[in-house]
Amino acid sequence: VHPNSRKAAKIASLSMREMKLQKKGKVATAKVHARVARIQWFQEALVPGKDAYSLTEVREMIQRYIDRFQDELATIREESAARGGRVHASREDAIVHLHDMEMSQFRSGFEIPDLRVSANVQYIRIWKGEQH
Repeated sequence: VHPNSRKAAKIASLSMREMKLQKKGKVATAKVHARVARIQWFQEALVPGKDAYSLTEVREMIQRYIDRFQDELATIREESAARGGRVHASREDAIVHLHDMEMSQFRSGFEIPDLRVSANVQYIRIWKGEQH
């Protein structure tokens, strides 16, 4: 096949399309895994025997979720101060970026099941991580 032929261009465009679809699929899979992990965290945070939560309790639970890496971040910063320089700089940057992103989501609309509804709380308790 000649490199400048129509057939070569068609093969190249099909190859590019396939790579784009694979990338899109990986991004979609990552989003689903992140959503499942988030719901699992909230499932583990549910208080046994409690049927529904007030709006204030839900907000506090979301804040605990957003701040879940703050202890690790403090440890990294203490190590960095003790050693001089930035120890675990990439992990620190990832935690800060994740925290900022989740705070932005919290301000604009944080996606979790409505824990104010008893039926939702009961469903989350028995949920096994399946995706619909």
